[in-house]
Amino acid sequence: EKMKLYYLPLKGRAEPMRLLLKDAKVDYEYVVLSGEEWKQFKTNGKLDFAQLPALEVNGEMMVQSQGIMNYLGATYGYIPATPEDYYDAAWYQASCQDLFKKVADVVFSPAERVVAGVKDFINNTLPLYYGNFEKKFAAKAQKDFLVGGRYSIADFIAVGTLACAYEHPQLGKAIRDEAGKYPNFSKYMEQQLKHFYQTIWLAFHLNPYKKKK
Repeated sequence: EKMKLYYLPLKGRAEPMRLLLKDAKVDYEYVVLSGEEWKQFKTNGKLDFAQLPALEVNGEMMVQSQGIMNYLGATYGYIPATPEDYYDAAWYQASCQDLFKKVADVVFSPAERVVAGVKDFINNTLPLYYGNFEKKFAAKAQKDFLVGGRYSIADFIAVGTLACAYEHPQLGKAIRDEAGKYPNFSKYMEQQLKHFYQTIWLAFHLNPYKKKK
């Protein structure tokens, strides 16, 4: 039975999973739920905590983003081999989980709050997270990957989380304007965004979340 990933018509918390599954060349079904469908879906009793994203495997419905990513990483070979590398991957995972909330506050804020939200993000959030990402990347990264010299759950989580920020007109521009302060991690992000969204996956990126009729 084909694996199914359920989410809403946006990147959000499901994007790291979609990047991993695409890189692993997994044949799965991405189920896009409309607002009304989601209202019905979350009351069907199959979802722990009534939340998305959800991954259905052989009839079992999995929730919790970090749990799903760890399951997919273990299934398709993206969990780092050493305890030290696994810690670093988990460090990125937890950091990006927190960072996503900050990104979402800007991306989904009302238009009249965007300017203030971007300013706060650049002045407070970016130095904290990109500052630490820069330090760890400069000290630990290998061959343009965050952990262990190859793609791991850390890469999909970082790129999938931050893609939402980079594609936002005001926030994305503001982050790029600060790139000189975080040269190594910023270069990594630009390379990965180009790889995932402009090169091999251009057609995939153009309209990947539109609900099928």
